[in-house]
Amino acid sequence: MNGTATGPRSSHFHWLLCALIVALPGCRDKPLREVIDRPVLFTEIADPQNASYGRFAGSIQPQHEVALGFRIAGRLATRHAEMGDRVRKGDLLATLDPSDQQNRLRARQAELSRARSAWQQLSDEQTRYQQLYTRGVGSRARLDQLNSDLRSQNALLDQASAAVQQAGDHLAYTRLTAEFDGLVTQWQTEVGQVMATGQAVVSLARPESREAVVDLPVGLLASLDDSRQIRVISQLDKQVSVIASVRQLAPQIDAGTRTQRVRLALQHIPDSLRLGSTVTVEISGNAPAFHELPASAVLARDGKDQVWVIDPSTSTLSPRAVQVLARKGGKVQVSGELHEGEKVVTAGVNGMQSGQKIRMQREVSL
Repeated sequence: MNGTATGPRSSHFHWLLCALIVALPGCRDKPLREVIDRPVLFTEIADPQNASYGRFAGSIQPQHEVALGFRIAGRLATRHAEMGDRVRKGDLLATLDPSDQQNRLRARQAELSRARSAWQQLSDEQTRYQQLYTRGVGSRARLDQLNSDLRSQNALLDQASAAVQQAGDHLAYTRLTAEFDGLVTQWQTEVGQVMATGQAVVSLARPESREAVVDLPVGLLASLDDSRQIRVISQLDKQVSVIASVRQLAPQIDAGTRTQRVRLALQHIPDSLRLGSTVTVEISGNAPAFHELPASAVLARDGKDQVWVIDPSTSTLSPRAVQVLARKGGKVQVSGELHEGEKVVTAGVNGMQSGQKIRMQREVSL
């Protein structure tokens, strides 16, 4: 009875299991198709454009700037100049609380006084005994001992004198003075702050040594050569301008803006271009040809920029390296091996892979 009852039920179960196995691949088809045939937004590459290098905002900064600090530790007591003040060499800039150094100097002076008194007493005794020994009174051993004691006390006197000199120097170190004629550009500390030895307190710049500082797109710098003219123009007075040249490039690139800091040497700097002045850096000549794309089309990966180009014959993606020349709002100007009529993905570029199959959904107009 048991075998007859369970036979049909077991057979029915086997048929159900087989049906599920057959159905499962079909259940997976839909999600996989959605991943493979991903719908994308795209834009079509237009003719490359040419433009001047353009204008960039910058500022006048000191070429030579020195951060000054105290040679001893202590609490900052006073500041004697403000940011923007002109100072002369030797002018007082700041002081530390001198109490500790004054107490130390008085203690060393007291030690010197005691050492000097002890030396004087020993010297007098040695002189008297030398006279007695000359007349035949006293022992040679006693005279030798006095001479040895006097030499030792003389060494202690020199040591005490050096300690007084050092304590006096440390008291003088509580005063921070300007090392050259210059302009106070920055205070790094406030009154009451405890300073470590050598910690930067104030920055001093030579006002006659000025340069322009500007952040330029990395792609632009790659094609900037000596044939291009750079002019620095005052934003307060457009008539004030000077010719400039690249003096130094910052070693690091700003990953967020893809710009590099450039320091420009200036020729015949007018007095009106003071430190801190805002300027416009104008670079003449024709820049490399560029294509304008939505900023969302550019993917930064491993320190390099790229876009995803669609192969219309296979509906697959391939990466294409580009250089970002400039950013303007939600758009970027790029150079690279892009050709008119090619289609570039404009959204969701972070989650895509080379060779991925896609479905072009909608073109995005610029």
